[in-house]
Amino acid sequence: MSMVRTWLESLDVALEKELKAGNMDPVTGKPVKGKEKPAPEALIARKLVCSYGNTFNCTGRIGQIKMVENGIIRPESFYNYLTGWFNVDNMMYYVSQASFQPAPPFWQMGPQDKVVPPARPLLYSQIPFYQTNLTDTPVIVDMIEEVRAVCEQYTEKGLSNFPSGIAFTFWEQYLFLRWNLFCAICIIAFAVFAVISIMMFNPWAAAMVMVIVVIVTIELGGFMGLLGVKMNPISAVTLICAVGIGVEFTAHVVLAFLTSLGSIDDRLESCLQHMFVPVFHGAISTLLGIVMLIFSEFDFVIKYFFVVMTTLVILAVFNGLCLLPVLLTLIGPEPELVPLDGSCRLPAPPPLSEQYKKKTAMGIESGLRHRKGTDVEMSAKKARADNDSESPRKL
Repeated sequence: MSMVRTWLESLDVALEKELKAGNMDPVTGKPVKGKEKPAPEALIARKLVCSYGNTFNCTGRIGQIKMVENGIIRPESFYNYLTGWFNVDNMMYYVSQASFQPAPPFWQMGPQDKVVPPARPLLYSQIPFYQTNLTDTPVIVDMIEEVRAVCEQYTEKGLSNFPSGIAFTFWEQYLFLRWNLFCAICIIAFAVFAVISIMMFNPWAAAMVMVIVVIVTIELGGFMGLLGVKMNPISAVTLICAVGIGVEFTAHVVLAFLTSLGSIDDRLESCLQHMFVPVFHGAISTLLGIVMLIFSEFDFVIKYFFVVMTTLVILAVFNGLCLLPVLLTLIGPEPELVPLDGSCRLPAPPPLSEQYKKKTAMGIESGLRHRKGTDVEMSAKKARADNDSESPRKL
């Protein structure tokens, strides 16, 4: 619209100049006979000044009103002016890359005093604007916030609008990146808690795992700042993945502690004896998969993937094998099994051969008991039968 306003202001200046020179009638705006022919811009200005809506009337308008007052295009004649600009200054219309739907009607300057037909009310318009000195992300984000604020002001006034472009497409995500990252980490941490609670049947143990993986994620975010890794969608996704990757180095330790027997010190010692080496081997295998990234030709890959993922594995191993055992000692869950004799181990089951012999002996004994019971029952039946046969003889 700035191009339309500039064009209309130039027409106002041309009309005023011709009126002061006496080349145009101050009432009707028509050229004065015997005077110098007015400039074409002044004649176009007369047509537009006298047109408002579907009416053409120059009385009280020539020299009395301007098409642009205080930087605002006259509202009653806006669509008439839009038709004039679209047809007369057609080159600038295409230079502006504007698009109007529906398009203004065709109009051509002529000698007749006819109204400049107004354009139909716009249903959709697209007008580009240009931004300069957009050097880095903070400046672009500030620009997006300012443009959004202006758009919202006019939307509240009834002019629905929205900005678009490369800056808005690729940088608008930074407006809510931190909040979305916080929500994503909270959701994933809760999912970790729910799944491990179901798998271990121990919410307290699941809470220990959740606390450690959240701590790892927070530490990774701090180290990313120290390493010069800026917050962007790539680093945000890495932070989200850190919650899941950290489970690998914590859940096994908690499960081993939960299934160990004895005092807390005995359980912790048994836990670390069984899980320290497997967890450490898991970290080495993860690093072997990451180390290939260091040979990338792109510094971005090295900085945002290799450095960040390596830091994540180191922090996860440290917290899983150093911090987690301390927390388990202080506030660890109760063991799943507690021996009745208070010892720190359960008796070993007998060998399979002894179990077979025991089962065989129990089967034979059961068979003998069953047979003995059958013999006793048969003897009792026979005695009752004999008694019944002797009773009539006595009578």
